[in-house]
Amino acid sequence: IGDLVDIIFNILWPVAVAFFIIMFVIAAFQFATAQGDPEKVKQARQSVIWGVVGIVVALLAWSVVFIIRNMIAGV
Repeated sequence: IGDLVDIIFNILWPVAVAFFIIMFVIAAFQFATAQGDPEKVKQARQSVIWGVVGIVVALLAWSVVFIIRNMIAGV
C-alpha cells in the first residue's frame, strides 16, 4: 500500500504544482488587465485566494499521508 501511495503522490504532486502555477499566472493576468475596475480586481484577488487555499490543502494532504505512514511504520 505504501508503494501505491508513493506512486500516486509522485504523479499527482507535479500536476498540483502545475495547477497552482497556472492559477497564479491567471490571477496575475487578471490583475494586469483589471485597469482599476474594482470588480475585476476583486475577481483577481479571489483567484489568488483560491490558489493559496489549493496549496494549503495539498500540503495538508501530503502531510497527513506522511504522518500516518510514520505512525504505521512505528507500530
